[in-house]
Amino acid sequence: NHFSEYGVVSGTAQTPAEQQQYIIQPGDTLASIAAKFGVTVDSLAAANNISNTDMIYAGKVLIIA
Repeated sequence: NHFSEYGVVSGTAQTPAEQQQYIIQPGDTLASIAAKFGVTVDSLAAANNISNTDMIYAGKVLIIA
């Protein structure tokens, strides 16, 4: 896999629904990631089983939904 400037995983391997993925970078918030991809914080939280939207960690791979 290769990473773009935004940490988006690209390559031939895809998740079953060919969902876009993003690797959380230091300083990111769910709100900033949601805005970057045009989705809601709630949809990111639901797709990634995040119960506390204030606690995300750099290096974690998020499914963008």
